[in-house]
Amino acid sequence: MDVIKVKGLIDEFIKDYKEHAESSEIKSGFNYNVLAEQCGNIVENSHTNLLMRLLEYRNKYGYVFLNDFISMAGFDIILKDADVKFKREYSTDSESGKKGRIDGFIFQEGNFAIIIENKINHAGNQDEQILRYIESVLNRQIVDKDHIYVVFLTRDGVESPDKESLDSMMEYGICNLIEDGMITGPRYFPCSYSQHVLNWLKDDIQPIVPQKDVVLNAGLIQYIDYLEGILGCGKNALKSENEYKKLFDDHISLSGGIIEDNSYLYKLYNCLLDQKADDDVVKSEAINILKNLIEAKNDELMEPFLIATKDFFTKGEEPLMANYHLNHHFTYYYITIRDKDWPRGIDFGWYPLGLKKLCKENELTFYFKSKGERLEAEKEQLLDKLGFKFHDKSRTYRRFISVPKGEHGNGTFLSLNEKVQRQFLESVYREYAEPIIRSVIPML
Repeated sequence: MDVIKVKGLIDEFIKDYKEHAESSEIKSGFNYNVLAEQCGNIVENSHTNLLMRLLEYRNKYGYVFLNDFISMAGFDIILKDADVKFKREYSTDSESGKKGRIDGFIFQEGNFAIIIENKINHAGNQDEQILRYIESVLNRQIVDKDHIYVVFLTRDGVESPDKESLDSMMEYGICNLIEDGMITGPRYFPCSYSQHVLNWLKDDIQPIVPQKDVVLNAGLIQYIDYLEGILGCGKNALKSENEYKKLFDDHISLSGGIIEDNSYLYKLYNCLLDQKADDDVVKSEAINILKNLIEAKNDELMEPFLIATKDFFTKGEEPLMANYHLNHHFTYYYITIRDKDWPRGIDFGWYPLGLKKLCKENELTFYFKSKGERLEAEKEQLLDKLGFKFHDKSRTYRRFISVPKGEHGNGTFLSLNEKVQRQFLESVYREYAEPIIRSVIPML
């Protein structure tokens, strides 16, 4: 990829965005955000402080926001009837003698310890950073290795811990590493502001804050508005969506095959990660809008898979569920089928997919996951009958599904025409997902 051409594209995009943002503000009315005006680009420590302060919120029902965050992360943690300790910039040491500071540290001694590392502004990884934090927690005997949880908090969900830290987390059973560097639980949460935190604040937290808590409500409204701005999904971005799509199409040519297009978008996206936007909120907004457009283009390549999944579960006279969740890491997609009303830590869907995987002749993996205690015998029998086998420490039961062969194609999902793709997905959901919804979920 021509770096000079990419830089020119980004510079032109930022210039056009600034001009349109100024024009839109005149047309749409005056926007007043205290954080944006006073802070410009908020440093990572301040973002951590805002999150930690929110998680400390406590009323007669206990730590309601912390419990909700734990649920979002899918951690198997039950708070004891005691105070939870919240530490910011928590000083650590390790066996190597190196010192450090955990951005956010939440714990109850002997029960759990959550390490939060915040990389919203794309700060680089230090060598063995998370490993040193884990060692310090163990050395101080706050909890044992089976009760340490890690939240790796980023802007877009792209970055991951350094290799030495990942190796240690796998050794301690905190996470599992799958192909191409993808990471999954059971005690690791790759949390991003764009995919998780913003929606959590808007949909789960702000609506339940009592109106009498005027200051908290006002603070949340301001912070949500600020995040929407720096993540490229604020008022100006929404009003300008079609214009920016056109700008994108004018400069980005996707004429290759599906794999080539995916690879091209991935390289372009990585070039954007290196852009410095710390000194200008509007520039940061523009860069994140461009990132969002790149991700949207990439999502189009998976569109038939996603539409068929959504339609099966959410449409019809008596839909099986209200909605489903799509989690993705640009090249890999977790099609997670889960309703908000289901018990905490219950989900099922496709084990990380990717365009490369969908282009290969192999079986796709459908999974059922239950955080916490193992399923009881009768529930395991049903899963066994459906062909699910217990896989690993993440409480995952997997079922390998064969893609139709023969007259439909050469045995890869993307080789099937759109009609057969939909028929294949619907048959899988009808045979394996619907019985879980109707039988297993109510028993949990």
